[in-house]
Amino acid sequence: MKLYELSDAYIKLQQQLDNEDTDSEAIRKALEEIEDRVDQKVENIAKLCKKRLRERRQSMERKADRLKKYAEYELDRAEIRKVKTNLFSIYKQRNAPSVEIEDESQIPEELMVISRRPDKKHIIDLLKTGHEIPGAKIKQTESLRIR
Repeated sequence: MKLYELSDAYIKLQQQLDNEDTDSEAIRKALEEIEDRVDQKVENIAKLCKKRLRERRQSMERKADRLKKYAEYELDRAEIRKVKTNLFSIYKQRNAPSVEIEDESQIPEELMVISRRPDKKHIIDLLKTGHEIPGAKIKQTESLRIR
């Protein structure tokens, strides 16, 4: 059955449930069965949406990257460093110098940084058990997830 057919059947069964002349236990069982099938259909739709969006995003990113590399290659070949149009300014810019760490064990200790951050897992465990922690509280949020 298609999702809309399952929805129609579910609505009809709910209406029958309101009627006192029907076997409510049988209808409840049929409603549960339809709910399970609806869950499966909606899950499959979500999987398909997520898959298609991921594939489309990856495809678009690859295409944009290829086009950018193509433009960069041709500008380099023609030795053009800057192009200005009504919509865009396109130019090659030197990136800020960065450090590549080849062997972290050889870096002197005075050049190492220790990061300090709250241990959120431990804090929430303490808060859940009734402890009060200054500067921290439990926050409960909601969001729709499609996994």
